[in-house]
Amino acid sequence: MTTVVVAMLAIVMVATAVLAAVGVYYHLSESAAVRRRLRRWRFLVVARLDDWRAATFHRLRIVRRGLARRLARPAPAPSAAVSRIGGTSEVTHRAA
Repeated sequence: MTTVVVAMLAIVMVATAVLAAVGVYYHLSESAAVRRRLRRWRFLVVARLDDWRAATFHRLRIVRRGLARRLARPAPAPSAAVSRIGGTSEVTHRAA
């Protein structure tokens, strides 16, 4: 029972904080200086997100190319010593 009451109290406190933040934003955004600052911050955030996105896709391309290069290489041929140790013999003639 106490857990439910504490959870409800926490929800009310979070909702109050969100509403207060929205109210302050709405109140301050009426000023031209604050609008300019918010526009600048928004521009900077979008620019940084674009940079992060470009860098992430660049890294993914590099990793993909590296994997493709690895997968495209032919498998190394087994050496003669390995085939003798393993008991396999090489076929030197064709069956008719």
